[in-house]
Amino acid sequence: LEVIDSKGAVRQILRVLREKRPVGILADQNLSPRLGGIFVDFFGLPATCPSTPAALARKLNVPLLVCALVRTADGFEMVLQKLPKPVAEYGSDQELVQAMVLCNEELIRRHPEDYAWLYRRWKYIPCDVSAEQAARYPPYAIRIPVRQDGTQASRPSHAHS
Repeated sequence: LEVIDSKGAVRQILRVLREKRPVGILADQNLSPRLGGIFVDFFGLPATCPSTPAALARKLNVPLLVCALVRTADGFEMVLQKLPKPVAEYGSDQELVQAMVLCNEELIRRHPEDYAWLYRRWKYIPCDVSAEQAARYPPYAIRIPVRQDGTQASRPSHAHS
């Protein structure tokens, strides 16, 4: 097992993939849109996820699997969830990340006792969600000037006299 630091990670991941070795990425993390995070629906709320796994898989046409470790009487077992279709059939990174997140949701629903959030998963609220939906976010979440589709919202101009 080789742990890859986030600094220079893409280069290192490419090296490992060229060596025909598998890569595991913690894709269930919030990531600021300015650092490459994209909004996808996660349990009914837009949440940011890294787009790197999808971008690399689509560019290199490598398969993606979503997995979880679940407790067993003897320790842990890796449970794999296949995507509904091959990577090449997804039209965008957004679509592929959403499919990955839906697989992750399915694993969490099947094994909720083995899933715990120890971080602020819904940290960012896109500026174009309704007030009703925004009220469903946890208290730590902050509204940012980015829409769910990743486009920057225009900032209001301030008139000077």
